[in-house]
Amino acid sequence: MTQINMDMVNNIKGKLESHIAVINRIQAIRDRVETALSSSIKPNRAKDILDGKLTINDLDDKEIIALFRAIFNQIKDQAFNPDNFIIEEVKKDKEGKKIKKLFHPRFKEKFIEEHRTAKGEPYAESTKRVVKVLFGKTAKIEKDYNKDVYELDNNQFEEILLSLKAKTIRSLQNSISTLEQYIDFAIKEGRTKEGNIATKYNNKDRISHLLDKKAEENMFFSKMDLDTIASRAENSQDGVIINLLSDGLSHRHKFIELINLKKQHLDKLNMVINVPELVDPDTGEIYPSRQVPVSEATIKMIDKAMDHTEKYVSITGKNRREYKIAESDYILRGLRDNYQIKWENVNQRILRISEIEGYDYLNATTISYSGQIHYVKEYMEDGMDLDSAIKQVIKRFNLGDNEATFFYLKGRFEKAKKVIKG
Repeated sequence: MTQINMDMVNNIKGKLESHIAVINRIQAIRDRVETALSSSIKPNRAKDILDGKLTINDLDDKEIIALFRAIFNQIKDQAFNPDNFIIEEVKKDKEGKKIKKLFHPRFKEKFIEEHRTAKGEPYAESTKRVVKVLFGKTAKIEKDYNKDVYELDNNQFEEILLSLKAKTIRSLQNSISTLEQYIDFAIKEGRTKEGNIATKYNNKDRISHLLDKKAEENMFFSKMDLDTIASRAENSQDGVIINLLSDGLSHRHKFIELINLKKQHLDKLNMVINVPELVDPDTGEIYPSRQVPVSEATIKMIDKAMDHTEKYVSITGKNRREYKIAESDYILRGLRDNYQIKWENVNQRILRISEIEGYDYLNATTISYSGQIHYVKEYMEDGMDLDSAIKQVIKRFNLGDNEATFFYLKGRFEKAKKVIKG
């Protein structure tokens, strides 16, 4: 039976209450946490926990773990990793880190040490650690079936892949590649005469359904959520990026539209941004001028971002520093004398918000995708049919005006309808 270290639980009680308050501010996040929590404990108690009617000290061990797991899966803050609070006897390495037991550990260690890349090189130490983590994840299912990876059938191997909770096709392909190499090694060593089951999963269409569904859900944000996240950013220079991307400014070509945007391009009266003709400095390609409608929330954030008296706040741990923002007509500016922001800094600012707010899936792409979904819905509410709304969004976000883009956005919209309500 699972036992909880209540001293550790009480140590983060204040932080827990603070995070629950943040979760409650955004309805979509609240709904996700409550749904996850209700799958493990009684729904009425899940609701009472989030409503503050029950404190951590009112819960039993099972409910505490369920609460921490629901929060950890949403915000990915290691302080709420449920493993931290479970009392169990575990082996640790010389650095004090937990050692996860592998299935057939000696054989897997042999593979890790003897494997050679296509160039004939052994695994680097960092790669060895990654491979051990992978085998640590596969061990539970291997033990459940009492079979090594190379002995699993199709359904069991797919269960392994699902358990990895991969967020992207690329990361899942990397894991499959390692497992494929391991099974080849097992065949060479005479452990099995069966074929290599992993080779059946080289096609990305074959594995797309094996991605982490929770990750997929987190790739969509309602417009209200995005505006809230933007307004809560420590710096309006950071927050306005979210507003602009979700309204239709392009994140492609190294954020060329964002970094060249000036205050005179904003037409407040007509609530549009007149994006000027731009030239790609890398390729020389000319991007025609265009017009992008913007929301009231975006206009307000632009006004705040153009406040030259505002300082740029940087918080690292307990240290807080303020920097002077450069003065110029550019909406996005650097610090001190950098009157125009560099494109690399745009990504860094989004990542900063993502880390502070605890949204692992918040990036330029998901912000733009979420904005596209919002405006398809808004155009339809104004009376457009679905196809016309999609065409209007393609124009607004400056997407490729072709059949593939149309059907891709249409499919993403149908998927998003099941995930977000706002």
